[in-house]
Amino acid sequence: MVQETARINFETGNLDVVEGRIKALGGAINLLGGAVETTVGLMGLLGVDDKVQKQFQEAATSAIAFADGTKRIFEGYKELREAAD
Repeated sequence: MVQETARINFETGNLDVVEGRIKALGGAINLLGGAVETTVGLMGLLGVDDKVQKQFQEAATSAIAFADGTKRIFEGYKELREAAD
């Protein structure tokens, strides 16, 4: 669905909508990253087992990497479209 929407927006030349979505995705990544940092810090303060903390950090890192990668795809696609115009 997201890919289809992005494709339609690029075909119609509506780069402003795509730019807005990239910014929104960047905000979501920042929110997720901040939430993860806060949670990991709280786990440390509460004395949660190091093994549990490590498992959580690994899962969170994967989620953040996925979100950041998605944002980079949109940015790259937008840049290619701008270069083609």
